[in-house]
Amino acid sequence: MKFHIFLILLCFFYTADIFSQSDKPESAYDSLTYFDTVKAEVAPVCLNISEVIKIIKYPPEAVKDSVEGWVTVKCLVGKDGNVEKTGKISGPEIFFPEVKRVAMFLKFTPGLVNNYPVKVWVTVPFNFKLK
Repeated sequence: MKFHIFLILLCFFYTADIFSQSDKPESAYDSLTYFDTVKAEVAPVCLNISEVIKIIKYPPEAVKDSVEGWVTVKCLVGKDGNVEKTGKISGPEIFFPEVKRVAMFLKFTPGLVNNYPVKVWVTVPFNFKLK
């Protein structure tokens, strides 16, 4: 059975879910604790969508059971633009391991507050669809 995975709106993030966090103080904007959050002034932009699309694998169990659907994952984008960790995932659970795996390969521009890079949580949607 042929199938295609459509990764739609990979770089369109829910702005209400974009928050920044910092580890150790280096400036006034980097003195936030893990639980303090502020909205980023400049949201990260994904740089490698086409490469990530190529590595996504539709789970065989989902193909067998004809499971489709949207999956969203929260990703913590570091100051260097790399995904440091994933957070809450929602959608059909059969896709969770694959979404968590490919999310770690995403590369972004850093989130900015006053032109200073900060860690930023972004929500990334994935659409799994059989054809």
